[in-house]
Amino acid sequence: MKIIATCDLHYGLKKWGNDSTKKIARLVINSDADVFIIAGDIGEGLQNFQSCLELFKEFKGYKLIVPGNHDLWCKEGESFQIYSEILKEICESNGFHYLDTGPFVLDNIGFVGNIGWYDYSFKLEELNIPIKYYEEKCLPKVARWNDRRFIKWDYNDYEFLGLLLDKMEKHIKHIYEHVETIIGVTHHMPFEHMIRKTNYMSWDFARAYLGSKKIGELYLNYKKIKLAICGHNHRYVRATKEHVECISVGSTYQQKELLTIEI
Repeated sequence: MKIIATCDLHYGLKKWGNDSTKKIARLVINSDADVFIIAGDIGEGLQNFQSCLELFKEFKGYKLIVPGNHDLWCKEGESFQIYSEILKEICESNGFHYLDTGPFVLDNIGFVGNIGWYDYSFKLEELNIPIKYYEEKCLPKVARWNDRRFIKWDYNDYEFLGLLLDKMEKHIKHIYEHVETIIGVTHHMPFEHMIRKTNYMSWDFARAYLGSKKIGELYLNYKKIKLAICGHNHRYVRATKEHVECISVGSTYQQKELLTIEI
C-alpha cells in the first residue's frame, strides 16, 4: 500500500502558500498512491477549507482527513458545531473520509484519528510558568496562543482532549481484530521528544499547545498501531517510541510538503 500525506496547507492565508498547495495538489492527482491523507489546518475559514479540498477532487485513491485547530477558528458561530457538523459535511461532499467520525479500513490496514488537542503536558517545567497562564493561553508581555481568540465553545482543553481520546479508543477497538496494522492520524503531536527546545521564551511557551502525552500513551497501549502521522509544528520530524514510528510532515506557511510511505 502506498500512502501520501500532507498537512498545514493554511489555504487562503498567503499567495505563496496557495501556490505551493496547488503544486502539492498536482503531485497528489498524478500519484499512483492508494491513500491520501491531510493532517489538519487545511484552510483559513470555511470557504477556503472547501476550496482547498476541491483541488484534490481528481485523485483516484481514497482520501482521509482530520482538521486542525485553525479549521475550528471562528469570529461568529460555535467551534464545536464547525468541528462536528460543518467540516464533516464539507469533507464528505468532496470525497474525503472524516476520520474524526469513524475509522477507515483498507485491506488489512486500519486508519484512526482526529484533530487531537493539548493539555499542556508538553510545557517546559524548567520555565516555572504557573498553569493558569497556559490555561489562559497568554503569557503577559511575551506570547499568546490564538486559539484563545478564535476557538469558541464551552469546553476547556482537558475536556475536549478527553472527548477525543475516548472517541479514538472506541474506533481502535472497533477495528482491532479485523486488521494487522493501524495508522494513527492527528493534527496535534503525540510525543514530546519530537519537539525541540528553542531558548526563545515565546516559542518555548507555545510548545504546550503542540499536543499531548496522552495521545502517545493511547497509541502505545495498542501494539497494532505501528505508524502515526501528524502536523502542527511546521517541522519535519521522524521518531520512534517503542512500537510506534511517528512522522510530522513538516509543511511550513510558505512551503508545503508531501510525505510518501509504502507499507
